[in-house]
Amino acid sequence: MSEEDVLELLELFESNGIEVWVDDGWGVDALLGEQTREHSDLDIALRHKDVGKLREIIAARGYKPIPRDDTRDCNFVLGDDAGRQVDIHSFELDEQGNIWCGLYC
Repeated sequence: MSEEDVLELLELFESNGIEVWVDDGWGVDALLGEQTREHSDLDIALRHKDVGKLREIIAARGYKPIPRDDTRDCNFVLGDDAGRQVDIHSFELDEQGNIWCGLYC
């Protein structure tokens, strides 16, 4: 997945009011301020309440579920015909702001 692909998706999410956190490879590169290697996917985390909206807007771009053994409601992968993939982890927060479901379930 190219830097341009990542930026396009992040802009799409932001313009639709979906707050996401980039993690794994692209997250590390963002912290370093440069792309350090090729990335096969974009890993993101988001609030579980936004999953339906994200699925809807990304499906309009040709992304479909990629079957995997570890797929669950809070962890799934969507991909398009060009081979781009988004690895999605959703979560909820408790009253203190701690993650209580999703990423670590």
